[in-house]
Amino acid sequence: MNIAYRLQHQPIRWLAPVCWVLIILYLTLSSGNNQNVSSLSKFAGGTEITDAIGHMVMFTVLVVLWHWAGSAYYPAMAVLKVVTPLIFLFAIGVEVGQYWIEERGMSWLDFLANSSGVLLGASWILYQLQKGKGDIK
Repeated sequence: MNIAYRLQHQPIRWLAPVCWVLIILYLTLSSGNNQNVSSLSKFAGGTEITDAIGHMVMFTVLVVLWHWAGSAYYPAMAVLKVVTPLIFLFAIGVEVGQYWIEERGMSWLDFLANSSGVLLGASWILYQLQKGKGDIK
């Protein structure tokens, strides 16, 4: 068995996106005075724009990871059609959830960044699929 075959059928395909979801939940739903989140934000620049870029990156990676996991078992385009709206709803949900978190709040910029990340990830996957197989149905 080669490494590519093993990776396709190993739990890492599911562990990676689940862990990434947990990281997103920790970063987005921790209280505003969480030192780890504050340190990461400061490290990245500490502005609203750099935080928004972080949100976009988090959700781009999330789409790619879930697509990678699902496409080992189902057709890639079908996975993309399921993953994209589900992660979009998750992205909105974590932002709405911040309403109830101490020293946090919902942000339209973060809504936009989360959504942009989902669309960027889905667009990149679609581009890769089209590049590799011609027209995708």
